Amino acid sequence: MSGNNNGWRKMTVEATGYSMIADELGGGNITAIGTTPRVGVIAVDPRVIPLGTRVRIPAMGNGIFVAEDTGGMIKGNKIDIYMSHGDQARQWGRKQIEIYVEM
Repeated sequence: MSGNNNGWRKMTVEATGYSMIADELGGGNITAIGTTPRVGVIAVDPRVIPLGTRVRIPAMGNGIFVAEDTGGMIKGNKIDIYMSHGDQARQWGRKQIEIYVEM
């Protein structure tokens, strides 16, 4: 992690898309905090980004996402970004991106 930008901490992560609709890239139907996966949710390693934390993702239109889920393969500086369909998740693939974590 590096940098501090007005209450947001910059970090580089490996980001993968995931979905629950019509594909094998799906997760469960309930997040780690008990909500339903939806656009705006990310899965994280809670030792790196605590659950409930707001995260700004410039590569996704600078939108604000909330860390509500976890995953067995998400260790360290990795996140999964929930997408509305498996086709979107596949198109996104896996990328190294910068994010900003609210402090």
